[in-house]
Amino acid sequence: MSLTTSRFGRLTKLSAPRINELVEKLTSRIRRIRNESEATSVYRFRTIVLLDDFSGSGSSYYMAKPDGTVGGKIAKFFDALMDENNAHARS
Repeated sequence: MSLTTSRFGRLTKLSAPRINELVEKLTSRIRRIRNESEATSVYRFRTIVLLDDFSGSGSSYYMAKPDGTVGGKIAKFFDALMDENNAHARS
């Protein structure tokens, strides 16, 4: 499988409709490869790769806070993945 721009999210937060669209495409293509009917379960992504363009300091992506917790875009993305009510977690 080749990587095309349609497989990349150019933001740190993808919208729920876009996530659902990606999962539907993934499910459809896996079902076609496996010759499965529509009655089988929905497939999910197993791997997510985050890329940085290295244009800045990177400190806004992941930073320790004085209280010992972490903040930044990567921490927020991880929190979204762990929140089962969030579309990111269902992808």
